Amino acid sequence: MEDDSLQFRQLLLLIDEKLGAEDVAALKFLCTDLIPLRKLESVQSAMDIFQFLIDEDYLNEEDTFLLAELLYRIKYHSLLSLLGYTKEKEEAPSPCDVKLTVWT
Repeated sequence: MEDDSLQFRQLLLLIDEKLGAEDVAALKFLCTDLIPLRKLESVQSAMDIFQFLIDEDYLNEEDTFLLAELLYRIKYHSLLSLLGYTKEKEEAPSPCDVKLTVWT
């Protein structure tokens, strides 16, 4: 279990390293319904967002759907495979209750 947790953290760090400031700003916007504004104001990196999502139990090593959804929405399809997802899998209708506000 501890090894899984370490691998999960390493995966999150890898994703964090691939994302730029604009990507983090987009993630912050997408998470406004999930993370209180006062916490979002202190975000400096994607890892900060990931930690807030973990703290609120929206993200964990067994359930990375929300992170995959966030990456898909900011068009980082290349990172989906790290989580075991594909662009096609994310485009398919999901029976899950998606927790993101969709601005289309």
